[in-house]
Amino acid sequence: MHDLASMYLMLVPTVAFLFITLLSIDLKVKELYKTLRVLSLLIYVSHLMFVVVVTALFPTMNALLQYGIVALSSLLFALIIYTLAKHFPIFKHLYA
Repeated sequence: MHDLASMYLMLVPTVAFLFITLLSIDLKVKELYKTLRVLSLLIYVSHLMFVVVVTALFPTMNALLQYGIVALSSLLFALIIYTLAKHFPIFKHLYA
């Protein structure tokens, strides 16, 4: 049990160091970053919907398999919405 206490004790300086280090990185503006930002927003917003749907359809499914299906479904949904938004501007209202 004492190992967990030392882990939690070092968590605060580790997170502070990581945060300071990440703030010091100077990234150049690229189109990929904007795409990833939009995809991450769509995945975050849609994953709960897929959790509800998958658990309703398959209530006794293995948790790891359920996680994989939800993650893949959310990713595919985000990619489809992002691709459709390039052709049909109405879909941009879902993330802009």
